[in-house]
Amino acid sequence: MNNSLDILTRIDDLYNHAFTNLLYFTSGLIAIVGILMPILTQLYHNRVIRIAKEDIKSELQSELLELVSKLKLEFTEERKAFEVHITELNTSLKNELDRRVSASLGFSAMHQGAACIKDKNYYVAAISYLHSSRFFATAKDDINVQRSLKACDDCIDKLTKEQIEEDEFCEAFKWFMAEMEKTNLHKRYSDDISNFKRTMKKKTQQGAASST
Repeated sequence: MNNSLDILTRIDDLYNHAFTNLLYFTSGLIAIVGILMPILTQLYHNRVIRIAKEDIKSELQSELLELVSKLKLEFTEERKAFEVHITELNTSLKNELDRRVSASLGFSAMHQGAACIKDKNYYVAAISYLHSSRFFATAKDDINVQRSLKACDDCIDKLTKEQIEEDEFCEAFKWFMAEMEKTNLHKRYSDDISNFKRTMKKKTQQGAASST
């Protein structure tokens, strides 16, 4: 009987001791978890924030690089368009300046020709009108080209074969034909050139006939 009570007492002590240890362990575990959980949660939260920041930073950098690349491309295209526009403008201004200079030279030569006609110096007048014709052709002044050629025809009618074969006249005629051919891209001076060539040929033939 005493042995049974002793056994039961030992068993009860064992369970009490185990239960006490379990309580201590559970309490310690709860205490540890209570302390570590906020720390672990904060660490996890910080890691999530850090990863999110890195992702946002990477995304922003990517968008920024794309934007910079796009702006560079747009700037390059706009700069090229601007350079083309400036080149075209410079070409247009140069052409207009050349046209005005040629027109001015044409009027100067025409006035010189008119003055020579008054002095009955038809040789110099014819050369002056050859120059005014080519200058007006460069200036695309068709009306004054025709006026100059008409006046030149009239002057040549009064020249001798020897005069139209002189070096100064031949040189002026060569310059005249070269400029007229160059500016006759759309055949607008073809009739004028043909008529003038006929006048020159006729005058040469007349000179040859008179010499025989």
